[in-house]
Amino acid sequence: MISKISIGSGIGGCLDYLMNEKKGPVVLVAQGMSDTKKKAKADFRAWASINPKLTKNVLHIPLSFSPADKQKLISDPHLKEKIISRYVELMSKQGYGLNKSQYIAIEHHDTKHPHIHLVFNRIDENGKTIKDGFIALNSKKVCKQITKEFDLTLAESKSKTINKDLQYGKEKLKTEIYQTLFDLKLRNKYVSLNDIEKKLSEKNIELQLIIDDNGIVYGSYYTQKIGEKTIKIKTSSIDKDLTLKKLVESHRLHLIRESLQEEYKQRREITNVINDLDHSFVKYARDESRMQDDLATIITLGLFKQTKPRVLNRSNFATAFELNNKRKAVKSVLASSLLQAFDKAKSFEDLQTRLNKQNIKTLALRREKKILVSSGDMHFLSTDLHPDLSYDYVHIHFQNNKQDALSYLTLQFDHLKDQVKSIDELSRMLPKEITIDIKKIPTENGGFKEQITFLVLGEQIKRNQLSKVANNWLNGLAFGVNEPTLELNTGADLKAIILEAINHAVSQEGLKEILKSKGIESIFKYDNQDNLVGVRFNHEGQSFKGSDIGLSAKSITKKLPAKNDDQKPNPGLKL
Repeated sequence: MISKISIGSGIGGCLDYLMNEKKGPVVLVAQGMSDTKKKAKADFRAWASINPKLTKNVLHIPLSFSPADKQKLISDPHLKEKIISRYVELMSKQGYGLNKSQYIAIEHHDTKHPHIHLVFNRIDENGKTIKDGFIALNSKKVCKQITKEFDLTLAESKSKTINKDLQYGKEKLKTEIYQTLFDLKLRNKYVSLNDIEKKLSEKNIELQLIIDDNGIVYGSYYTQKIGEKTIKIKTSSIDKDLTLKKLVESHRLHLIRESLQEEYKQRREITNVINDLDHSFVKYARDESRMQDDLATIITLGLFKQTKPRVLNRSNFATAFELNNKRKAVKSVLASSLLQAFDKAKSFEDLQTRLNKQNIKTLALRREKKILVSSGDMHFLSTDLHPDLSYDYVHIHFQNNKQDALSYLTLQFDHLKDQVKSIDELSRMLPKEITIDIKKIPTENGGFKEQITFLVLGEQIKRNQLSKVANNWLNGLAFGVNEPTLELNTGADLKAIILEAINHAVSQEGLKEILKSKGIESIFKYDNQDNLVGVRFNHEGQSFKGSDIGLSAKSITKKLPAKNDDQKPNPGLKL
């Protein structure tokens, strides 16, 4: 058993469709409303009048069964009512309150799939709106549970079969659009928007694009006019694999393919012209040779004065074979240069710089996910030069290099952690592959703060990419401030002492005094409204944030007021 959820505003049209005599309707349940069409409409509208603000008050849920369950549903005359009652009960337990509203259940016999239409009023008995968040997902779970409870057959999903007889209005239009687009994608590797518009127009469906003043498409929808009514559906609501973005990409590929085909056609024509010229040249040269022989004979007889024979310059002509050989030679050189630069480069920008020194240009076409390599007037894709150098492979390679650089820097920190006492010593002792860049940046109070970055294997590593332990260690080297990594035993012992002090204190100031007597310095930070926003405890040369040991400013404020006012005894914090 499966379900489908739809929400609308027209109870009249819905009941006209469901209670059409051609569909053989049978009213199984009618709660809070009549089982006749005219009276049911009136009852529904009267109930809906208690909340006129809710215009989309119709909740339509068709329940569809497998044909294998048809005999079982016929043999037990009360099984359908039990399933309906159980569905309403389980959905109400999910928080949708279907049992607190009026509804009607209508069975149809016009298809091979047994199915029941449930129509609910989305206004409950108190005039409140029945929620619909995640209702389709929860309905699917409920249907699976009912299928197991009543030993039914799990019906096929919509992706396998679509029962159009259960659909009308927007749902029917969605199915038609989906099927049209699916058929197009199935038959054609590249689908253009023109193909889509032409195919949809055959079914009286129009694709409309919302375009801004710069010619950029930022929205789209499908429309279909039925009589005087126009149905409008967003393109994104049809299918995640057939969104407008993907269709536009397919259209762009279609145009590129057409352009390449046109370019190929032109190249073929040029090749044919060159071949014709070459053939003409050979024929002309052969005729010229014959003419020279005839001329030599005539001159020998002394009939004409000898003149300088015309010499043809064959180098002015380039055959297709020669052009092809030249392109192969350039391609071979580019492939070799690209592989060598790729092995040495640490980033794509570094790769571009290395190739640029050899008069080789590279361009990453991010939208098409391709890399273009150019030399002079010849252009190649990186995959043409080497099949492994795809856009994604190059991107992942340089990302891994960046991660390797970070790991390499962290490893060097671990080796030098106990040997250096300052940033200058660190800079001198690091390998040549690592350099430190320290910049002084002015602050709002007129001072300066130092910004430290590292250049590792050609990659820039910033402080925010380092671990907390590494950052604390660098702070100790640069500013003499070292926040030690929290150890469980030390932190736990300190927390126990502070908790005991909280149980005896009556205010935050009192807590400070108790901790001071135990050798613990407490630093409380307040905002402009005297609210506690930060806590730090210093003990025996170590400093701990309150939140690091489970004593945040918020938790302390709940138990202790900021001032020592008269109040009830403090209950303390729970461990």
